[in-house]
Amino acid sequence: MAGGGLERRWEQLGRGTRGAVLYVDVENFRTIVDRGGRTAGHELLRDAARIVRRVVGEEAVTGRVGADCFVALIPDATSDDAARLRLGVLRRFDEFAAAHAHPRPYLTVGTALWPRHGTDLKTLVSSAEQNTFARKRDRLKLTLSTETDPAQGRVPRGFLNGWLNTSADGVLMTDADLRVIYVNPAYERMTGYTMSEWLGKTPGFIAAGKTPLKVYEEMWASLNETGSWSGQVVNRHRSGKEWVSYLSITRILDRSGRLTGYVGIARNVTAGAHDETKMPSLAVFEDVFTKEALAYALAKAAQLHDGDSTEHLDRVRDFTQLLVLAAASRGVEEFQSYEFRSAVTLASILHDVGKLAIPQSLLQKPGPLTPQEFDIVKTHTIAGRDLLQSTFLRGSSSTPPSLFLDTAVAIAGSHHEKWDGSGYPDGLAERDIPIEARLVAIADVYDALRSRRPYKEPWSHADAVAYIESQAGKHFDPELVDIFLSVRDEFDEAFRRLPDGYRVGTA
Repeated sequence: MAGGGLERRWEQLGRGTRGAVLYVDVENFRTIVDRGGRTAGHELLRDAARIVRRVVGEEAVTGRVGADCFVALIPDATSDDAARLRLGVLRRFDEFAAAHAHPRPYLTVGTALWPRHGTDLKTLVSSAEQNTFARKRDRLKLTLSTETDPAQGRVPRGFLNGWLNTSADGVLMTDADLRVIYVNPAYERMTGYTMSEWLGKTPGFIAAGKTPLKVYEEMWASLNETGSWSGQVVNRHRSGKEWVSYLSITRILDRSGRLTGYVGIARNVTAGAHDETKMPSLAVFEDVFTKEALAYALAKAAQLHDGDSTEHLDRVRDFTQLLVLAAASRGVEEFQSYEFRSAVTLASILHDVGKLAIPQSLLQKPGPLTPQEFDIVKTHTIAGRDLLQSTFLRGSSSTPPSLFLDTAVAIAGSHHEKWDGSGYPDGLAERDIPIEARLVAIADVYDALRSRRPYKEPWSHADAVAYIESQAGKHFDPELVDIFLSVRDEFDEAFRRLPDGYRVGTA
């Protein structure tokens, strides 16, 4: 916050009837200091301050308000003046930074106006700082998302917003210098602190002091060298209770290669902190945060968006596991690989991830859909496939292929295809349909038949089995239907182990 010297100069301004505050934050400052030393950092701040003073003029008052932040107080400035000066500062600094060695610094500049946003310096600086955080969030979200073509490497904006708001996992975003600019509702609950309390803090704000220093050193080194880090840290909830978080962080670069910030996903694993069989890094993430962790969170978000039961994904996964194991025991070639069986089982939860792009009013409509509405709903297969093919999940072109994501793409895009070619979106038939999609289709349809929906009552196990058997060679792969029949009793048991709010159909 503003120091005493800036306060005195604010008083000397006479405040006037109006004015503007520019809050200037130098990004990538921490990395530049780590690599070039404190001298490099001081020189960068001096150059940035000189550029700001040159743009805002001699009548403005400037001063430091943080290690890498300062403000400019500009008397008699209007809203239009503030916008013009802000853009001028950004443009001049970008011209200066163009010749700077990697990592290249850049600015985030927020604004506030007096008397609109306050009449005392503390309130005005705080308001301008909040505007700076908002601009950082917008920049990071724009880097992560797109309104147009998700295949170009960014997540569709509707997916991102749905994931952030409904994910059961905690999500935090930081700027390039690891200052928190956003936490989602789940992380607020997980830590006991609201987003307003998190803003400007580092992720270590809730550290319990029991995580070895070496872990944090390895975290920063890994983020600098590889762009990602995953591991356990011990945190302290606002209540004082300690908890263990499995935290996965990835570095986010914009299309020019400039660091815009970091995204972290946290899960409370206190109960199984030292039991690797319970760690999501093995059971869900397959040790690769930037792909599987985000995909799993998106699947959960899509489930909530659809208004489905909280157990639906778990049941489909369990059904899929029953089928892949039975297929392997029958000698089906594709399922002889443990890696492929594991990928299909885990990726099955992503079959409907594309529904995040579909309006809730259609997904939860109590009556039958019109033909036009059904055409819209059917696009969830394409939306899901595009999302899972995005380079945001896959990484750069040099990143090794992910069996998990390749399998998830096939399932999300083709689980509504039918053996006889009458399905969607591509009208594939028979063995042109990926086998993982053919298999998950049976698991998904069985669960849908057994569950209550706004437009139908739940079916009994016997009726669901009879329907699937009747669709062999039409909707479903006949060989996989035969395999399903061999484990049909296990399907019923699995369904009853994970009941939800719907009434279960009886045999």
